[in-house]
Amino acid sequence: MSLLSIFESKPRATDWPATLSDLRVELKIEERTERGYDTRDAVYASIHAVLRHAKGRDIERGDARIEVNGVPLEFRVRTGNYYDRYPYYHLPDSSPLTVAPGTVYRFVLIAPDGKRHALGEVTTPAALQMEQIAFPRQRPAHGPVIIAWKDLAEPARLTLFRSDFRREADGNEVHVAGSANDPAALRREIGGGLIRRRSGDWTIAPDFLANREGLALETLGAEVRVEHAGRMEKTFAKESSIQATRLLVLRMEFSPPQAAR
Repeated sequence: MSLLSIFESKPRATDWPATLSDLRVELKIEERTERGYDTRDAVYASIHAVLRHAKGRDIERGDARIEVNGVPLEFRVRTGNYYDRYPYYHLPDSSPLTVAPGTVYRFVLIAPDGKRHALGEVTTPAALQMEQIAFPRQRPAHGPVIIAWKDLAEPARLTLFRSDFRREADGNEVHVAGSANDPAALRREIGGGLIRRRSGDWTIAPDFLANREGLALETLGAEVRVEHAGRMEKTFAKESSIQATRLLVLRMEFSPPQAAR
């Protein structure tokens, strides 16, 4: 195959797939509550959709529309460096639709030719509140560090991760932010299950909290995640997906940070 034929066979961003089986659809609903560094919690809710060719290239067609429970999503294009463009659909702040727990969301595609196609549906996770997770904002003055959960309606994935601090010889401070994606993070399934109770606790191993490689623990993060995979119509590319996530992010301050020795 010649180099020219390779480039000619690659679909353009504005090309609409010849069949729906060549259309890859990615649908995501997320409700996120994050503990701030003051006394307030930040709450975010989003519904996000991306259309792609089956081989992965994003489709940028403003005349293709997506509805959720009869409410249209807004089409937007985010730009990056140089000529990078990232088309997507999202739920605007002005929309009458909200993200609520334990609710069914049905997605519909209106193709450029005006035909309507059911995409699939997903049920959001059950209600999950910050008050169900006991994780103080400051490290206890005495005793072990413990995270506890109460009356979780369904299984969740708990991840603990570090954000660290180092003071250089010249006095400069270096802060190393961590995340739940850190390979060294601690992970555990919690909540109701075949061999798990809806309530429980976890005492964090002192080794995980100790200074390491010149870094002292500044903040211990905790992420509680519940994910539901929805049902996609088989009409579309097999790589298509629909997912609803409920997420809590909490932090425990280990302050004032002390430079590791």
